[in-house]
Amino acid sequence: MMFTFAIAWTLRAFKDSTFGTKLLRQVLGNFCVVIAIILVSVFAYFVTPHDPAKTLQLPDAIKHGLRTTRLDNSSLYARPTGWLVNPAVLPVGWILGAAIPGMFLFILIFLEVSIGE
Repeated sequence: MMFTFAIAWTLRAFKDSTFGTKLLRQVLGNFCVVIAIILVSVFAYFVTPHDPAKTLQLPDAIKHGLRTTRLDNSSLYARPTGWLVNPAVLPVGWILGAAIPGMFLFILIFLEVSIGE
């Protein structure tokens, strides 16, 4: 991670230097993080041994299905899960626990937009 930061920092420094053309300096300065991530990823791919057991296994598609849930302190039951959560079946503590950070985020975004105008 530090190697990625060092590459991005160095490429960002090119924006204020006199190296190359203005367009090259602007591209290197604006896309320094993306370029650094790609360079380090390619470097890691060729340097590290390829062990399939250590790689992250991802599914072919994102899907949802039946899942065992316990929402009402009774026995476990399987029900189809959707992408949206019905707040009526959630405990009150979860709702209040989500509302407090939500209010802070609302205030933060509101102030950012107000100051930015």
